Amino acid sequence: MAVVSQQSSRAGLVSAVAVFVTLFLGALVWGIYTNSQFVGAQNDLADIKAKYKQYVSDQQLKSKDDIAGLEAFIADDKAGEKKLGNNPTYLAAALQEIKDLARLIRGSEDVSSEKSVIDQGQKVIADAVEKGKSDSVHMDNNSLQSVIMTLGDALANQKKQTTAALKARDEAIASAEAATKDKDAALKQKDELVTKSATETQTAKQGTSTALTEYQDKITTVQKTQQDAQDAATKALQAKDAEIAQLKVTMGKQQTHIAQLIAKLQKYLVDVKNVMVQRDQVRVLRVQDDHTVYVNVGSNDMVSAGLTFEVYNKAEGIPKAKEGLSNEDLPEGKASLEIIHVGPNSSEARVVHLQPGMLISEGDLCVNIAYDRTIKPNFVVFGKFDMHFNGQWTDQDAEIIKSLVRRFGGAVGDKINIDTDFVVMGKEPEIEVLSKAELEDPLAVDRVEKEKAAYKAYEAVRDEAVTYHLPIMNQARFLYYTGYFNSAKR
Repeated sequence: MAVVSQQSSRAGLVSAVAVFVTLFLGALVWGIYTNSQFVGAQNDLADIKAKYKQYVSDQQLKSKDDIAGLEAFIADDKAGEKKLGNNPTYLAAALQEIKDLARLIRGSEDVSSEKSVIDQGQKVIADAVEKGKSDSVHMDNNSLQSVIMTLGDALANQKKQTTAALKARDEAIASAEAATKDKDAALKQKDELVTKSATETQTAKQGTSTALTEYQDKITTVQKTQQDAQDAATKALQAKDAEIAQLKVTMGKQQTHIAQLIAKLQKYLVDVKNVMVQRDQVRVLRVQDDHTVYVNVGSNDMVSAGLTFEVYNKAEGIPKAKEGLSNEDLPEGKASLEIIHVGPNSSEARVVHLQPGMLISEGDLCVNIAYDRTIKPNFVVFGKFDMHFNGQWTDQDAEIIKSLVRRFGGAVGDKINIDTDFVVMGKEPEIEVLSKAELEDPLAVDRVEKEKAAYKAYEAVRDEAVTYHLPIMNQARFLYYTGYFNSAKR
């Protein structure tokens, strides 16, 4: 290690101190100068701010957004009209924009008063809004742009309406011109028709005069013809009167002859009120007990199980039919039978009903008018019936009567003819009598008309049966004469 002398160390320290002091003094002088410059700059800035604070604030100078518009305006001016000169400033740009706005509003660049420009703009907006109210156009009076756009829309709409009105006017003019042409043509055609009509009228007058003469001649001829015809008719009538007188004499002789023939044939006509005695008679062959008997017909006689008979006393005979549509004096027998077993020539029957105090005897008569050993009796069934005995007369129950006829061996026809043997008729239709109030009801009137039609049809069938001299019976008599009355009520 080298040895440093005390004298050398002291010299080095003095040198270092001297350098430090020199640097410190230099720095102090520079700081004092710099501070003096900074204070001067601040004072100048304060003076400038105080001088221009009415034009621009500190905040606006610090904000880039506030001056971005002016910078864009300056850049556009440099590239275009150069109204701001070669060295434009923000103030110049702002003033130029004010001039442009004034020119748009006023038509001149007079900007001696900023307030006058704003007042002028507000007045323009207010006048436009007021005018819009009178023209029914709604505008926002807070914005010149809104007013201009609204007025533009209103102008475009007005233009469309004007165009449509002009088009309608042109169409109306064209239509009027066409109508005028049609009118002229119609007037011309009318004049031609008038001329033609006058000519035809004159011709018709001449023709009428000629026709009248001819008509008078025809009348004279017709009158003569009618007189001749009347004379001929009078002669023919006299001849016919003589012929009629002769026919009356001949007819009187024929009527007398017919009456004589009817008197001779009367004994051969069927007694419709005593028709039962005319039928082939079935008799009780043997009585086993109160519940079982045997009859003298079997399978050889077309008998089948289920066939019913009404039993009448052999001494008294079968009751007469009498008034067939009346429920008085009904032909009720002493008993009712139903075939249960059929033999070749005889059949076993059970006693369905026995009158109190009555006894069935051998030889008693058994009747079912729908049954015959050799033929099928022909029936016509007409009207409404009550086979349920509940007071309800229906067309459906008429089908039950028809099925019984077929079941017992008979045949059913739709209409009365010469082959008909019996006519079974339901209840006579009733015609309702309407009150004055009911006569005003169309439904009630229609119902009565149907009842009248039903009664008329009923009468027609009954009259036709009388004409054919056929036995007529109601439901009760039919059931007794077939031995089925008591079976039907069970």
